[in-house]
Amino acid sequence: MEAQPNYPAIAPWAPVLAALRTRTLTNDMPIWDELLRYQMDLIQHLGQEGLELLIDRQEGFACLKQLALDESGRTIGLMRRTPIPYDLSLACILLREWLEEFDISASESRQLYISQRQLQERIELFFPEQHNQLKLLRDLNALIDKVEKLGFLSPVKSEGSDTTYQVMRVIKAWITPEQLEAFYEQQEDYAKSLESESR
Repeated sequence: MEAQPNYPAIAPWAPVLAALRTRTLTNDMPIWDELLRYQMDLIQHLGQEGLELLIDRQEGFACLKQLALDESGRTIGLMRRTPIPYDLSLACILLREWLEEFDISASESRQLYISQRQLQERIELFFPEQHNQLKLLRDLNALIDKVEKLGFLSPVKSEGSDTTYQVMRVIKAWITPEQLEAFYEQQEDYAKSLESESR
């Protein structure tokens, strides 16, 4: 009789780990209950890899973040970091700001839905020069695709040339209130510099 190969035992939380490595998990996914069941095992395992498991039960999402090794924010680099261009950073900041305004408004709905046209109108305010606006409008679809890939927007429906998106709450994990405040300060300093130049 042939000896059976000795396969290593697979951890019961391995499917959850595999899912976390590819996308943000939300509480409407079947795997969410497994995530909560094996939360401590996952935290321990990921910590050994220099990764942090961030679970926000109130907002209903879970994702991975790199643990900082020191005060400079250095990591061991398991998750690739790529520089984000200004227009993409701006779009993400505006979506995070929009979500903050929505939550403060005490709406009956828990979900924020916006149209492509509404996002375009907000972004335009930051590009007063006409040639910058025209370029941004040409690139708007590509920009929204990039925000989708980051997991911050999810298309809901399309009507003609306009599309409605859901703003995903996981954006709160990546853009904090402190970062929003820093953005406001930068905009205020920029406005003051323009005012000084016009005198």
